Amino acid sequence: MLVNTTFRHMDGKESIKKYVEEKMQRLDKYLDSEGEVHVVLENEKNDNHAELVINCHAIGPQIAVKNTHSDVFAAIDGAVEKGERQLSKRKEKLRDHSL
Repeated sequence: MLVNTTFRHMDGKESIKKYVEEKMQRLDKYLDSEGEVHVVLENEKNDNHAELVINCHAIGPQIAVKNTHSDVFAAIDGAVEKGERQLSKRKEKLRDHSL
């Protein structure tokens, strides 16, 4: 799985990049090797926004999720949880449809 991380209005610290890479491991079980995740982290006033855009041809159209929190790590966690929920629903629909 390919992970691209973009920082807007904030410094791209190596610790944040490593944290994003760790969290993306949770999505590996839903995506094949061709899956791609684009992570956009943005700081706006007192809030941190995390946005995930997940592309994988095996599961259908792209999935986009957003989460906002005062802590950047909590924003990443929330976005990953939302993405994981949407991916599991999409995989379940595909599995049930093929029966």
